[in-house]
Amino acid sequence: MLFSDLRTVVAIAGVMGCLMSIILYALKRTYPKSIKGLGEWAVFPTLSFLASVLYGMQGTWHHLLSMALPNLLLVIAILTYIRGTCKHFEEDSIARFVYPITLGTL
Repeated sequence: MLFSDLRTVVAIAGVMGCLMSIILYALKRTYPKSIKGLGEWAVFPTLSFLASVLYGMQGTWHHLLSMALPNLLLVIAILTYIRGTCKHFEEDSIARFVYPITLGTL
């Protein structure tokens, strides 16, 4: 097997996510303002990458920084992605639940 190290696979996926984040941010700046949600979609891979980096520090950093914080970051990332999708389709029915879910996760 070429990639037998799980940390290498996670690192490659994280770097690819950061590149996608850069592309989405560039699209946000160049596309018309009528296309909504691109900013939230650009934040999603960045937060996921930060969470994966913090997960990689398990065993060397404190448990709150290497387990609890990445879990919270992933929940925030997923809710940001959902919020961006709601903005894109101009649907506000789920947007009011974003903050209570984040507070409950914390």
